[in-house]
Amino acid sequence: MKKVTFFLILFIVTAAGALLAQSNKQPDQRVAAMLKTMKVDYTITDNGNFEIEYELASGRTQYVYIMSETQKYRGMEVREVWSNAGVLDEDPEVDLLYELMQESGSNKIGAWALEENDEGILLYYSIKIPVSHTVEDLLQFIAFAAEVADTCENDLFEDDVN
Repeated sequence: MKKVTFFLILFIVTAAGALLAQSNKQPDQRVAAMLKTMKVDYTITDNGNFEIEYELASGRTQYVYIMSETQKYRGMEVREVWSNAGVLDEDPEVDLLYELMQESGSNKIGAWALEENDEGILLYYSIKIPVSHTVEDLLQFIAFAAEVADTCENDLFEDDVN
């Protein structure tokens, strides 16, 4: 009986901790205010980040994410804006990696990144920006991430799902 009670209490404490951690993922109100000013529609992800469906001039759409969580480097607060080009089923070929590195080196802002997840290898374009940016700057970062990621998505996957 004592074992059952112990495991029951352990389960309740663990579940409560998970719920508490989940509820602490609040969207950054500074971003919300800027998006509202720009009249940009968004949804909040389960992680408390901003998801924007960006419409490109071509008629295609591209999701762009603005992270609520920020990092600090030598006192400067930085956040990430990113857009996913697609999910690769296997490690990318060397030629593709070389192309991505070349583009990352020639683009003025941002770089390509890879992240392994349950679905495969996420290929996304990431821009790290100081939080002190203007409203207009944020709009330009969103547009640039969307355009770069969508071009790659179209070239590699020939679809419009991201």
